[in-house]
Amino acid sequence: MIHLSKAIKTNRKSRCQFASDFNLTKAQTEVLRSLSEGLTMKEIAAARRVSIHTVHKQIRLAYERLDAKGSNNAIAIAMRAGLI
Repeated sequence: MIHLSKAIKTNRKSRCQFASDFNLTKAQTEVLRSLSEGLTMKEIAAARRVSIHTVHKQIRLAYERLDAKGSNNAIAIAMRAGLI
């Protein structure tokens, strides 16, 4: 007979929990930090002196690396991992 908790653990999708597991660039981390502080993409672009398209790309790549569904999810994951 399989122990219930063991069965649950083997079926659960494993998630990365450490900052180094995500391989975010410095720019992606800074953009996520700015989003968590409530800045808009336009404000982030102006502060970083890059185009809004660059900020949008950095956000999209960060979402992919974090396996996030949106900004709130990405920020929560990044905070739990100690990235921001």
